[in-house]
Amino acid sequence: HDSTRGLTMPTHRRDLGIHPFNDKLRVGEDRDLWIRLASNGSVALVPDVLVQISISGTSYMSRNKDLVAVDTKPMIEGHIEAFSDVLTLRERWRALGKLYSEIGKGLSSVHQDHSGSRRYLFMAILLGYQRWDSLRFIVLTAPGIRQMKEAIKRASRPKPKLASS
Repeated sequence: HDSTRGLTMPTHRRDLGIHPFNDKLRVGEDRDLWIRLASNGSVALVPDVLVQISISGTSYMSRNKDLVAVDTKPMIEGHIEAFSDVLTLRERWRALGKLYSEIGKGLSSVHQDHSGSRRYLFMAILLGYQRWDSLRFIVLTAPGIRQMKEAIKRASRPKPKLASS
């Protein structure tokens, strides 16, 4: 499935003293930069689409969604810890819930890692992040459910009528 999207793109003034990207992160560099920029001052959004990217099933992120758990998760958890004195418990839980939901859905779609996917989605549910969406995702991606849905579709198709003689 290919699509084109307009995305947010961080830019910054050089005098803020922020290095553009953490080159140790294989994914999530832009998210890290957004957090660091926001922590150093005001952030403004320009309502115009300045950049469009093409997302396809063969793109780097499509093939490597599991890297969110490896690279982005520790980075986000570190930022949440660093800002724990200014973030409410609810804000911390929402940020972690969103992250865990993203990881859970990514693990299911890329590597069919259903147990890892369910673990992260249940953590998102426990944190109160989009409970019904996460639960629906767990149910609909469970092993065997897709095959069962296909069997039901085949069984419910109208049978061809035989010509009478």
